[in-house]
Formats: sequence, structure tokens, C-alpha cells
Amino acid sequence: MRINKQWRICFNWPEEESQPFNIEITDYYS
Repeated sequence: MRINKQWRICFNWPEEESQPFNIEITDYYS
């Protein structure tokens, strides 16, 4: 999921779970 041109949010969200996990914000260009 993109925040803006530089930053992205990455996470895992299996169908059986009620919330995501392994959430991280990453610099797309690094």
C-alpha cells in the first residue's frame, strides 16, 4: 500500500485473521 511517492506500507493479512501483522513502512527507493 502506498503512502506517497517514496514510502510504502507492507503487511501480511491472511483471510482468517481479523487484523494484519508484520507491518512495516519502507523507503521504496532505497
